[in-house]
Amino acid sequence: MKKTLTITSYEKMLERLYSSIEVNPEKFKGFEAPIAEVQNVKNRTIITNFREIAQKLNRSPEELASFFFKDLSINGMIDENTKQLILFGKFSFERVNMTLKFYIKKYVICPICSSVDTIVVKEGKNLFLRCLACGATSSIID
Repeated sequence: MKKTLTITSYEKMLERLYSSIEVNPEKFKGFEAPIAEVQNVKNRTIITNFREIAQKLNRSPEELASFFFKDLSINGMIDENTKQLILFGKFSFERVNMTLKFYIKKYVICPICSSVDTIVVKEGKNLFLRCLACGATSSIID
């Protein structure tokens, strides 16, 4: 004899599941992606609010700068005095912010629960995005 799942037993299982999950509403508040403030000076592009962006994304400035250099195929540096990112090349406001949005989608937002409360973990040669909100671990493919 085959057992069937009734709607009431399904609802009870869901209720039991939801009661066992701790939800911190602070982690799910609306996240507004930062917008890079861009200045072009001669043949260089300066992101003036670079440190603030890195802090908001909970990433190290070096990690974020490295992504910009790789994605834009250029060199650059972080100015320690002004806390700005200097890219050796001229890029539009749109191009810089498109790169930033791509970084956020790939390295910050959890693909399971869409939380931004994540960390990047390196295991061997592989990178993983670990969500601190839902506990999921997703591989990051370069």
